[in-house]
Amino acid sequence: DNDRGLFVSYSQPFLLPGDFYFRAWGGAFANDGVKGELSLSKSTPIGSFALEYGQVYDGANDNWIQRLPELSYRTPTIGLGGGWNTYLTARAGRWKGEGLDSWRYESEAWVYHRPIPVFEKTLLSFGGAMRYVNEADYNNEFWQPRGYVRLETQWTADLYTSLSLEGNSENKARFKYRHTDFENSIRPFVRYQIDRRNQINLGGVYDIDNGRLAEIRTSWVYDLRGIQIELAWKRDRVKNDDKFEVNLHTRMF
Repeated sequence: DNDRGLFVSYSQPFLLPGDFYFRAWGGAFANDGVKGELSLSKSTPIGSFALEYGQVYDGANDNWIQRLPELSYRTPTIGLGGGWNTYLTARAGRWKGEGLDSWRYESEAWVYHRPIPVFEKTLLSFGGAMRYVNEADYNNEFWQPRGYVRLETQWTADLYTSLSLEGNSENKARFKYRHTDFENSIRPFVRYQIDRRNQINLGGVYDIDNGRLAEIRTSWVYDLRGIQIELAWKRDRVKNDDKFEVNLHTRMF
């Protein structure tokens, strides 16, 4: 990865008494040194809880955020009738990044409709959310409406396409983690399974606010009995930058 350099990482979950899950993750990165994260989670009838401590990569800004720690919660999905569903997420904790350090509180409520068949092989889905962010040490507090509409078509067993329209009001957060680079965008995507070993993907981002094709990403995936190799290239037309990735995924145990 020409942002993070050569790296190897490993993640291992452990089931504890009381149906708690403990997960340990660690990685050694040529550009960033050793990073790691620990988490403890539990699913209950009233929702899922997790406590996370350690470092997580912020792809939007190409840096690392430390969670010292962070507590998160997600409600079960609640059916509202007529195909509508809703859920709520919330998180609170202290975050530390490059030049940033703050207690941070975030919540988000989503309402969405399950996919609707509009043609023989095409599904339509849509939803909206209201997000609340409070970065207490910077007195930075705001609400952010969000929404999406997506068309998905499985043309054949091998060919899949999607077209998404995503809308977001301005993101005023200092920490941009879990943030897209574009407030309002159109995102086309094509996946073609050449054979049982080879797959190609092609996607892009059209920046509606600035009226330009902002990003192109293509990748080739090769699967060999539990070992998956991915070669990816992304062209950032705004920053005039090329990004290359070579990913090797394997199940060791």
